[in-house]
Amino acid sequence: MATITIQTRDGSNPQNKPKLYVCAHPEDYAEHFSRVASEIWDARDVALCHESQPLADMPDDDFFTDLQEIRLAVVIVTERFLSEPGSARDVILPYFIAHNVPVLPLVRGTISDGLFEKVLGDRQYLSSHTED
Repeated sequence: MATITIQTRDGSNPQNKPKLYVCAHPEDYAEHFSRVASEIWDARDVALCHESQPLADMPDDDFFTDLQEIRLAVVIVTERFLSEPGSARDVILPYFIAHNVPVLPLVRGTISDGLFEKVLGDRQYLSSHTED
């Protein structure tokens, strides 16, 4: 059964805090999640939600019910995220797009713009490698 982990900046109760969902390719969490979480918490006191482990199967209805509380989906975009299958790209991201949840792509590393557009459409993104 798929579950969502909820973390706050100081370990406080997430109740009454805006919920942001952070998703990435499973192999990118270890490298990028802590830094992205820190950057978000430096800006806002929010509850960060993410998969407790990669989804093996299609999640049940309870999983999607929990996603209804999400105010913003933060997607850690790497070449691996764009090119390899994964629940974040193939299940969770389409859910947010279909339900009009704002999606903020954070690009880490070098990516193919064509592949980005194929997966995320014409969305703008933030990159740690540009100074725009």
